[in-house]
Amino acid sequence: MAANTKAGADWQEAYDWQNEAYDELALIYDRYQQQAGEAAELTQQILSVIARQLKTRQPVCRQMADLGCGTGRLLLTFLNQGFSVLGLDRSPGMLNEAWQLLENAGYEAALPAATQRNPEGQPADPASAPPVFTLALQDISRADTGSFKAGVVCCLLDTVNHLLTGRDLLGLFQSAAGLLAPGGQFFFDVVGLDHFRSLHQQQLFDITEQYAIFWQTEYDDHQALNTADITGFVPAGHAGLWQRFDVTVTERCWSWTELQTALTRAGLKLDSCWTLGQNGTEQLPLSNAQGTNGSSPVFSRRLLSAVLNPAD
Repeated sequence: MAANTKAGADWQEAYDWQNEAYDELALIYDRYQQQAGEAAELTQQILSVIARQLKTRQPVCRQMADLGCGTGRLLLTFLNQGFSVLGLDRSPGMLNEAWQLLENAGYEAALPAATQRNPEGQPADPASAPPVFTLALQDISRADTGSFKAGVVCCLLDTVNHLLTGRDLLGLFQSAAGLLAPGGQFFFDVVGLDHFRSLHQQQLFDITEQYAIFWQTEYDDHQALNTADITGFVPAGHAGLWQRFDVTVTERCWSWTELQTALTRAGLKLDSCWTLGQNGTEQLPLSNAQGTNGSSPVFSRRLLSAVLNPAD
């Protein structure tokens, strides 16, 4: 697993043009999330549910992995709770932001196991070592994480919907299954048809002293794809000058059948489901998780947890 390359040249050499949108958005992502009340509330709802679930069912080990870690906010939350963390993302720009966030918070990058020593010079006991972070530039649908095992694996804030092919969806779930320690929990959220249809042909903007962003969305029912064309401006480092960027972000509305099939093929099974939204959170029976319209996920957003299938 190629990991913990300091932000900069090495990550940029592995730059993938498909991730240009996320590199551009990394410039304003955290600032925008802090400004957007709805996004901040959603994040808090998700964290509250996960915290309650982990209190009820203690993690089998104090290691956590985030698939699509972005700027590292979730990693920092778990580091603050004493977990060592692994963050994977395909965007060098996002990983640069994550590295700076975690380093500025006082945490250190993990060293190779062979070099970890206690004050007496003996190999360190992982259970007594302070929490550390590992960041890796990887495709989350084809993750190579070596022997790392986690009691908690997360893939949150629409990341599943940003995968556009069945192969990538299956690959993501296989990556999660490969990371889970026996008894571990995998948390992920999915956006449903109600949410995407509510975005159709919306034109939105947000202007602050730190950035300006304009976007237009369109949902294609036939292809089950939501496209957001985004134009943003950030200060360019010179008084009065701004740098413009234009990106397109596409998300897929996965059917419930597609989600269930991919989970099963990856050796996972659904364990719990919660609603997320303006009315707060509510745990649902799995029989009600998909909504009310056959295989189509007719809801706004769900948080789901899955575990390794004992049959596999």
